[in-house]
Amino acid sequence: MGLNKFLPKKIIVTLCTILFSVLPATIAMPTSYPPSTDNIRIDIPVKQVDSKVVVNIGNDIMSGDLPLGIKYMTRIVKRFIDKNVNWKLSGVFYEKAGYMLLKDDIYNTKRQVSTGNPYKALILNLIKEGVSIEICALTMKAAGYTNNNLIEGVKVIDSAELRIIQLVQEHYIQIVP
Repeated sequence: MGLNKFLPKKIIVTLCTILFSVLPATIAMPTSYPPSTDNIRIDIPVKQVDSKVVVNIGNDIMSGDLPLGIKYMTRIVKRFIDKNVNWKLSGVFYEKAGYMLLKDDIYNTKRQVSTGNPYKALILNLIKEGVSIEICALTMKAAGYTNNNLIEGVKVIDSAELRIIQLVQEHYIQIVP
C-alpha cells in the first residue's frame, strides 16, 4: 500500500513543500567570510584568472544591516586582492538602490533620518580599491537627485540596463544579489 491510499495528494505536496523550504534554513552558515578552513579539506581549489565582474544592484535587499550588493562587492574585492587576481569590478546601482550613493545631507532628507549615509564609508572604500560605482541617470531623475548629491567618485550612467548589457558584451560576468 502506498501513501496515496492514506494521504491525499495535496497533503503530500504541502508536507514536501514545508520540508524542502525549512531544511535549508537549518544548515549552519559561517558567521564570518571567508570561513576558517583549518578542519576542512578543499577538494576543488578555485583558481582565478583575470576577472571582470558587474554587480547588478537594483534593489536594497539587506543581509543584516548591510545591503547585499555592497556586501558582495566588498567580499569579491577582498578575495581578488587576497588571491592576487587582476580584476575589474563595476557596481551598477539603479531604482530602489540609488539612495545608497547619496551624500549625508541629501540622504538624511530623502530617508527622513539624521544619521547620515551609513553606507558612505563602504562605498568610498570600494572606490578607493578601484571599483567603478555607477548610478543610473533615470533613477536620479525619478528620485530628484543631482550630481552634487552623490558621494565623491560615483559615476553617472545614462541607463543601468544598457550599461549592464554593454559590460556583459565586454565579457564581464554579471552577479545579481
